[in-house]
Amino acid sequence: MHHLLRERTGAADIVHNHCIIDRELEEEGDVLVLPPQEYGSVALAEAVTEKAAKSQVMHVRRHGLVFWATGYEECRDLVERLARRAVRRR
Repeated sequence: MHHLLRERTGAADIVHNHCIIDRELEEEGDVLVLPPQEYGSVALAEAVTEKAAKSQVMHVRRHGLVFWATGYEECRDLVERLARRAVRRR
């Protein structure tokens, strides 16, 4: 997934974790939600890469989050912004 995403988007930095977020956070609008895919599959890589044209922050249900950016600081900011929102919800 990481290689294909970098190849097709020009991403310099990709962060992927296995954090499962709640539906309320998904529904705030800037997290693109993808249906579950088989771990490590080509289908997962292709689904994420296809949707990357629409968002730099994606949640693959029952798998985790994917963030991508053209630079480290931008990618870090995307992760931190979502983390702050998640913490405020607790």
